[in-house]
Amino acid sequence: VFFLRKRYPLVSLGLAWYLVCLSPKFYAVLNIVAAEHHFYLPSIGLYIIIAVWLKNLYIKFRKPLIYLFCTIMGVFILLVWFKNYEWKDSFSLWRATVRIQPYSALAHNNLGIEYVKKGLNIEAENEFKQAISLTDRRDVHLMARQSLAEIYLIEGKLAQAVEEINKSIAINPHYYYIYHLLANVYIKQGKMQEAEKALAKGLAINPLSSDCQVDFGFFYLLQNKLKEAKDYFQKAIRSDPDEYLAYFGLAQVFEKEEDIQSAIKAYHKSISLNPANARAHYNLGNLYIQIKDYTRALKELKQAIILSPNFA
Repeated sequence: VFFLRKRYPLVSLGLAWYLVCLSPKFYAVLNIVAAEHHFYLPSIGLYIIIAVWLKNLYIKFRKPLIYLFCTIMGVFILLVWFKNYEWKDSFSLWRATVRIQPYSALAHNNLGIEYVKKGLNIEAENEFKQAISLTDRRDVHLMARQSLAEIYLIEGKLAQAVEEINKSIAINPHYYYIYHLLANVYIKQGKMQEAEKALAKGLAINPLSSDCQVDFGFFYLLQNKLKEAKDYFQKAIRSDPDEYLAYFGLAQVFEKEEDIQSAIKAYHKSISLNPANARAHYNLGNLYIQIKDYTRALKELKQAIILSPNFA
């Protein structure tokens, strides 16, 4: 860079750009040592150098090079068009990845997560089981078994959920989120003392876990212990100001305390963080009915139906 700066200033600039933009890779801690996107910004420096190198060649062979560059651009335009179709959303991306790499356990796991988001639990279950069968990696097994436990919990298959939770604990007993799932199983079984112990264990592992704090909030809300519920929802908000469920739970506490205005504000905050929560729109609509603001009530109730057409 130093020696070329006078004779070849653009080459010097290109090299400097490349090294400076790539430098974060050499001091940042990376989960993935090399990834395609690390090269995007630094590559501009290389393109400057290539342009300088091709300048004289371009003057000598102008027409053939124009045809060649147009062909290359056309090929890349087609590739981009096809990739944009495949990568238009995360579901399409992982479905395409599984098709190209059918033996990738991580791809099957991530496709399973996308199926869960769409409410396609049978398809999701198949993908998670496929991920488990394809690898011995502990992290993939933990993620897949945890997701299976969540599906079984939703479907009310509590014995199968407990089985997957126990297998997850065997893999990593120090992962707090497993105890969050276990507590939810106990709550569905009506075992409130065991649920409280599971939540306490998860929170002991990660005292700043907004998931566990929110769970504790709903646990106490379920028992109508409003002060304790409010404390935990507020702790969750301090741990993670973007935790929409904490505001959603806090709004329900305010409702029970008959503090309508505070409840409305909390529901609005929850909706701003997660506009897809139909229950929040429904509850907010009911509060607007109470204060006789029927225009806003109608808007919120209609939105609840749009988000969840089967919302009775």
